[in-house]
Amino acid sequence: MTPRIAGNFTGGDVDLDSDVRLTHYRLQKLGQRRLDLASGEIIKLQPISEAGSGKAAEDEKKPLAEIVEKMNDLFSGDLSEADMVGYVTTIQSKLLEDETLAEQAANNTEEQFGMGDFKDRFTDIILGGQQAHNSIADQLLKDERIFAAMQGMLAKVVYQAFARQRSR
Repeated sequence: MTPRIAGNFTGGDVDLDSDVRLTHYRLQKLGQRRLDLASGEIIKLQPISEAGSGKAAEDEKKPLAEIVEKMNDLFSGDLSEADMVGYVTTIQSKLLEDETLAEQAANNTEEQFGMGDFKDRFTDIILGGQQAHNSIADQLLKDERIFAAMQGMLAKVVYQAFARQRSR
């Protein structure tokens, strides 16, 4: 069976060659919930009113575009839109994993939420991300095997993305 990796690649899954192997992994407990299914109120779902309208996808793209535009005004240097989008989506994903922030968002207004633990969590994620990126870069540049494996995977992904662009 050919290993596959799923992710935020344009185009979906990527086939990995048989010489790629998992060398590290990390298990992390994100929390524990107790569900009491015996008691509780039954809440009926509302039927779909606008199936297939595609409105949610557009709504998500608009705030991201606004953030990228503001970041372009704030940051100097040779930073592309891809740099900005990648950085924002990485930070956003990490923030959305935070249970404390999820709880605060559920129980406060947007303004109150911004004054809670958000600044501290945001700072922690920026610092942690910098350390993680440095660690990945160090391993890539110091270990030819890791570099070759990553190069092979990314060459395939990028080539396939260019091929899809040409076919459109």
